[in-house]
Amino acid sequence: MVKIIDRINRKVAVYVMAWLTVMAMTTEYSQVEKFSGKQAILYGVLDTFHGWGIDAFVLTFIIAILYYNLALQYKLDKCILGLAMLFSVLNLIGMAFETSQGITIIFRNLVSFCDSLIIFVGYAILFFFIIQLILKLLIKSAREYRKNEEPSSHNMLKNTMIMLGGWLPYFLILYPGTILYDTGTQLYQYWGFDTLSNKAPFLQTFLIGENVKIGAKIGRANVGVALYVIIQMVCLSTVFSYSIYQMEKMGISYKVRKWILIVYSIVPIFPVYAVSVGKDINFGITVLLLSIFVFEMLSTPNEFWNSGLKQIIFVINLILMCLFRNAAIMLVLACLIILLWKLKNKRKKLCFLSLIVLMFIGMWNKVILPNLVSDNKNYYIEENMSIPLQQTARYVKYYGDEVTKEERTIINKIVDYEGLSENYNPEISDPVKATFRNDVTDSEIKQYMQVYVKQFLKHPLCYVEALINQCYGYFYPDDKGDMKSFAYFGMNNVEKFNSSTGLNLHNVFPTGRKVLQEVVLRIRELPIPGVLLGIGLHTWTLILIIAFIMKTNQKVFICVTLPAVFVIAGCVASPVNAYFRYALPMIFCIPFLLTVCIFCYQELLKT
Repeated sequence: MVKIIDRINRKVAVYVMAWLTVMAMTTEYSQVEKFSGKQAILYGVLDTFHGWGIDAFVLTFIIAILYYNLALQYKLDKCILGLAMLFSVLNLIGMAFETSQGITIIFRNLVSFCDSLIIFVGYAILFFFIIQLILKLLIKSAREYRKNEEPSSHNMLKNTMIMLGGWLPYFLILYPGTILYDTGTQLYQYWGFDTLSNKAPFLQTFLIGENVKIGAKIGRANVGVALYVIIQMVCLSTVFSYSIYQMEKMGISYKVRKWILIVYSIVPIFPVYAVSVGKDINFGITVLLLSIFVFEMLSTPNEFWNSGLKQIIFVINLILMCLFRNAAIMLVLACLIILLWKLKNKRKKLCFLSLIVLMFIGMWNKVILPNLVSDNKNYYIEENMSIPLQQTARYVKYYGDEVTKEERTIINKIVDYEGLSENYNPEISDPVKATFRNDVTDSEIKQYMQVYVKQFLKHPLCYVEALINQCYGYFYPDDKGDMKSFAYFGMNNVEKFNSSTGLNLHNVFPTGRKVLQEVVLRIRELPIPGVLLGIGLHTWTLILIIAFIMKTNQKVFICVTLPAVFVIAGCVASPVNAYFRYALPMIFCIPFLLTVCIFCYQELLKT
C-alpha cells in the first residue's frame, strides 16, 4: 500500500513539474506590463498563460512521461541543480531585457513577479533533466574508450578534404568570398584613401590588401580575394582536422568524431565563415590551436616538449593571436601565467618561449608597427571605455535631470554630452563611442571616472542594467542577435573602394548568393535550429563543460577552456550585444572542448 501511494505521489509530482514547465514555455512575458498592481493576481497570471489548448495538454503529458522515466534513473545532484537554476536565471534575465530592456519588469507588479517565478521554476526543472541527460550521454561516450586506435596523419588529411568538400558549394556560390564590413574599410585604408591605422589589426589589413593587389596586377581583383579565402579555408580545415586527430589520441569513439566532422563540414556556421574575410576567423583559428596545445601540454607533456616543431608553432600561434586581435595580449598573458603555475617541471622552457613571444610583441608595438601605419593613436583607451560610456549614456537618458552642471562639463570633455541621450542604444555602444574626444587627457579621464563612480552610487541598478543590456544575448539562447547580422553574404562596404580604385570586387553569382543567404537566415529563424545556431547555447555548453570537468579528478583540464572563457569575457566588454562573429572563436572551440570533457570522464572511469 505504501509503495502504491508513493508511486501515485511521484506521478502527481511529476505531472505538476511538467505542467509548470509548459506554463513557463507558453507564458507571454511581454504582456505582463499591461497589468497594474491592483488587478487580481490569478487573473493576470492566467491571462498571460497561453497553454490552454489540446496541444499544450499533449505536450504536458509527453513531458510528464519523460520526467517520470528520468526521475527513476537520477538522484538529486546539487551541482546539476545549481546549474539548472543558473541557466533558468540567465534565461529569465534574457526574457526580461528582451521585453523591456531592464530587469525591473520582474518586480514591477505581483502579476509579473508570479509569472517570473513560474518561468524560473518551470525552466529550472526542464534544465535539470536536460543536464542530467547530457551528463549521461557524456559518460556513455566515455565508456566507449578506444585505447588501441592509433591516430593517423592519413585520417587527418582525409578529414581536411571532407571539410573542404563540404565548404566548396559555399565558396562557389559566394565566389570569390564574403567581405565583412570592417574589411571594406581596411581595404580602403590600405590603398591610401584613408589614414592607415591599427584600430583594425594591421596584419589582417596587410594580408587581405596584398592578396587583392595580386589580383589587381592580373586585372582580376576578385582572384586576390579568392586566393585569400582558399588559404584561409585550408588553414581552418587543417586546424579542425588536427583537433579531431587529438580526439583520436584521447581515445574518443569513432562515432563522436564522425559527428563532429559532420558538424564542421555542413553546419552553416563553419562554411559561411570559412569563406568570409574578417579578423575574427583568423583569430578563431589561433584560439582553437592554443586550446589544443594547452591540452597537449597537460595530457602528454613529454611528447609536446620533445617536439621542437610544436614549440615553434606554439610561439608563432601566440604571436599571430596578438597580431590578429589587439586585446589578445591579455589572453596570452593569462594563459602563460596559468601554464607556468601548472607546469612546474617545464617552467624554464615555457619561460623561454614566453620571453620570445613578449619580446616580439613589444618590438612590434613599439618599433615595427609605428613605421607601418600613419595613425599611431592608441585606441586601447577608447575601446575600454565602451562599458562606462554606455552606462553614463543610460544614466543621462533616464536621470538627466539629476546631472549637475559640473558633471555635465566633465562628461562633455570625454564625449558629446548633448547627444548622449539620443545616441544611446541599449544593445550597441558604437553611436555613443563615436563621439569620444580624440584629444582627451589622462586628467580628464580621471575626473570623468570620479563622476562615473558618484553617479553609480546614486543609481547602481541603472549601471547594472546598462551592462547587462549590452551583453545578455551572449548568455540567452533565444536571442537572435538582430542588432547586427548573424552572418554576412557577399561584398559589404566595398562600393567606396571600388569607385576609388577602379577595381570591381563583386560576387560572380548574385542570384545564388541571395538564395543561399535566404536559406541560411531562414534556418536561423526556426525555433530549434535557431537556438542551436545561437551564441547563448554555446556559452551554456562552455559553462557545462567547466562544471562537468570540475566533477572529475581531472580538474587541471579546466585550463584548456581558458581561451574560450576569455573570448566570451571579451564579448561582455564588446560594443555590440549578441554579435555572432565576436563569439566565433569560442564557438570554434566547443566541439573540441566537449571531447576534452569526455576524456576527463574516461580518466575518471579508469580509476
